[in-house]
Amino acid sequence: MIKYKVQNIGIDTTTLQGAFGGDKIFPFVYTSISENNDYLVGQYINPEDEQSIIVYIDFTDRLNELLDLHMKALGVKKIDMIFFDADLDPKKVYEAYKTLGDICPPVFGIKNPKNTKQIEEFLNLPADFKIQGVGIPLSPTEFDYNTIQFCESRQIPIYGFNPIGGYLSAARNISSFSIPYLLSFAAAHCEIIMLSGRDVGKSEDSMEFIKSLIGESHLEKEFFLDRKVHRPVSSMGKAVHTSLDLGHGYKLPYNSNDFCSFDSRDVTLNFGKPIIEYPENYDGIYEVQPDFVRVRDMISELKYEDSWPSNIKFAYTRYKVMEYFKENYPEAVMSYIMIGNSVFFIDFWRDAKFKGTFLWRVLVEKEIQRTYFLANLGDDILFREIDEEDMDSSV
Repeated sequence: MIKYKVQNIGIDTTTLQGAFGGDKIFPFVYTSISENNDYLVGQYINPEDEQSIIVYIDFTDRLNELLDLHMKALGVKKIDMIFFDADLDPKKVYEAYKTLGDICPPVFGIKNPKNTKQIEEFLNLPADFKIQGVGIPLSPTEFDYNTIQFCESRQIPIYGFNPIGGYLSAARNISSFSIPYLLSFAAAHCEIIMLSGRDVGKSEDSMEFIKSLIGESHLEKEFFLDRKVHRPVSSMGKAVHTSLDLGHGYKLPYNSNDFCSFDSRDVTLNFGKPIIEYPENYDGIYEVQPDFVRVRDMISELKYEDSWPSNIKFAYTRYKVMEYFKENYPEAVMSYIMIGNSVFFIDFWRDAKFKGTFLWRVLVEKEIQRTYFLANLGDDILFREIDEEDMDSSV
C-alpha cells in the first residue's frame, strides 16, 4: 500500500469563458495572459482568500510590463508562481526573470516539455531561478512516462492537467474508465491536480473527491504506469468557418469551441468561408467623438514587440483601452465580454449628475452609455464604437 501523491487542487482558468457558477475556493488558480479572459477571472479572485496565483507565460519580451497589467486585471498584488512554456529559450526566460523585481518570488515551473532534455536546460540556469514544478497532461491515455520518472527522481513536483482527458479525449476516457478512476489516477502520480475551468460546477465536485484522497492509500498496481500509452484523440482540420455579423458591414471571425451568449445584442452568425469585413470609411459621427478619437490615436502609438504573438498584442491593447476608460470615467459602471477568441466588447455607462435641488437643479454631467469593441484580426487590431441602433440594424 502506498499513499496518493496529490497534495492540493487548482482550477485551470485558461478554458474559462463564462461565470464560475460556484462559490467554492480553489487553493490554486492558474491563469494566462494569452487567453484574454483575465477581466473575467478577476471577478472570482478574492485577495483575502489564501489562493496561490500561477500564471502561464508563452513570451519573454516586456514580461514585467504585461505581467503587471495582468495582475491589475486580476485584482492581485503578487504572483505566486510562473509557468513558462517549455519551448521558450531558457536564456531569454532567465533574462525576463531578472526584470521582474518583486512581482513574484523566484519560483517557477515549465509547462508541456517535449522531453526531459528541455527540463534539464531550465535546471541548468543560475541557482536563483528555481524550477519548482513541471506541468503536463496526466490521464491514463495521455502522460509522459519519462517526464514523470525524471521529476520523481529529482523531487520536482508534478502539476497534472486535464486529469479527465483533453477537450477531444475526455468523453472517450469517461466512458472507458470513470471519473473517480481518472481523478484517482492523476492523484497517484502528481502533487497538484489542475481541474478544468470549462465546467466549474463539475470541477467543484471533483475537488471534493480529490480532497478525500489526500493522505489515503492505494494499491500501486491499480494505477500502474507503462511506457507505452495511447495518444489522445487528435483534432481534425477546420471544417466550417463561422463569423459574427454585427451589422453595418462588420463581419468578424468567431473561432471559439463553445456556443456564444450575446445577451441583449442582436448578432447574426454566418457559416462557410472565413470572413473578415469592415467599412474602411468609418461613420463620421464617431470620428469626432472625443473618447473614440483619443483611444484610436493611443492604439496607433502603441509599441509592440515583433516576437509577440497576435494574442499578446491583443491583450496589451485591451489592457491599455480598459485602463483609459477606468482612468477617465472612474465612477462609470463597466462590463466586458469576450465573444469567441478575437472580439472583446466594452460596455460602460454613467448616470447624469445634477447639482442643487428643485428649481436650482443644474445638470453637471450628461448621462453616458457607450459600447466599444476590439477585434483581433491577426495582423491588425480593429477598434470601433457601436451603439444599440447599429446592433439592432443587423436583424
